[in-house]
Amino acid sequence: LKKAKTINNLLAKKKCINCNLFIQTNDKILEAEPTSKRYSVAAKIFKQKGKLDISYEYFNKAIELEKNDTLKAKLLLEQAEIEVKKGNLSIARKKAKESITLNSSNPIAFEFIGDLYFNSATNACTSSDVLMAKAVYIAAYNMYQKAGNTSKMNTAKAQFPTLSEIFVRNKKEGDNIAIGCWINETVQLIKK
Repeated sequence: LKKAKTINNLLAKKKCINCNLFIQTNDKILEAEPTSKRYSVAAKIFKQKGKLDISYEYFNKAIELEKNDTLKAKLLLEQAEIEVKKGNLSIARKKAKESITLNSSNPIAFEFIGDLYFNSATNACTSSDVLMAKAVYIAAYNMYQKAGNTSKMNTAKAQFPTLSEIFVRNKKEGDNIAIGCWINETVQLIKK
């Protein structure tokens, strides 16, 4: 254990944390002295290397050991990012919402959900119904607003339906519209 710690510290000082020896010594230390920080570091390395399942499991262990809710919220967002890479958008949103529960003052989780919605408008949640398709941008806008990101709010707002698009479909501004697909939320129509 002492040798593993020495080697691990030297590799960390030399910024060689991506090498296999760092991971091996880190795992040896974790067997004897598990800590959230060590699991978190290893999880991030595995994530960078594309080993998403191992990374996810290490983040789970880090979350279990972490006592600080702010840090735990960040770890949950790391898992949410992995879920996006796996294509599990609803689980990613769930993890982001768990993060918000632990740290509601952190705008990053709201922005993360907004990005999920915004990006889904052109792939996972496309619709031939113009209002349905553009409602996804309203959902994204709502999340960006909670995050306080005016730049992304403006980008989303540029995709809102026009007043004529709303009127032609016998709707009016303020009417509720249900978004299907994985988002499965209801938003109020807002014109561009």
